[in-house]
Amino acid sequence: MIWLDRSKASTPPTLSGKGKLATTKLKRLASNGAKNFTFDGKIYGAVDVRKELRKLHFGKCAFCESLLPQTTAGHVEHFRPKGEVQQNLNEPILKPGYYWLAYDWSNLLLECEWCNSRAKRRLFPLSDPSKRARDHKAKLINETPLLLNPTVTKPEAHIEFINEEVRAKNGSPMGQKSIEVYRLDDPGLTEVRRNKLSLFRALRDLAKFANPQPEVQQPLAEARRWQRKIKSGRSEYSAMLRQNL
Repeated sequence: MIWLDRSKASTPPTLSGKGKLATTKLKRLASNGAKNFTFDGKIYGAVDVRKELRKLHFGKCAFCESLLPQTTAGHVEHFRPKGEVQQNLNEPILKPGYYWLAYDWSNLLLECEWCNSRAKRRLFPLSDPSKRARDHKAKLINETPLLLNPTVTKPEAHIEFINEEVRAKNGSPMGQKSIEVYRLDDPGLTEVRRNKLSLFRALRDLAKFANPQPEVQQPLAEARRWQRKIKSGRSEYSAMLRQNL
């Protein structure tokens, strides 16, 4: 997971238009006592929303940093769950969720199919659950989330990599909970990172040649191109590769 600077992205027109109107309707329903809501995926999942998120995320999943294939649009994730919310697995499911943030640009991230089906879902743990915002009149500033939002908090302050293995930096509670909920230590994902690290270590060693023979000029140029991609965050698993290379 890497820092994603949302200030470099623009609020998609669909959210500032249809999304704003839909949010007003949700707030009105909540004020009349509603607890269950219907959300329009064609708004928060609109083409312009996905396009701007893909740009913001460098075409990667916001959590595991796997590259999103061009053949899939990715899944729009609500950082604060919109319909219902849960502090931890096997604890009560609370309704409503953060319905008023369903179409809020600052609450949207893009994730891969793996993370969408196996990771966060309705979970949103807080350091003090008693301070959870339960309606649109509450102040989110009173909450202290235990999950990293890579557009709000720099992940490298809370998560680090030793080779391909991920761990909480200096025992960070936010780092530990994020690894657990986002399943960043899943054995399958760890194996993918291991293979990627081995490849890029070879490319790094190749890039050290100061006066290469003509036959390795092209691979050398490719190695240096990938080094730039890692530095910029455009490469898969940039956080892990930066710390190891």
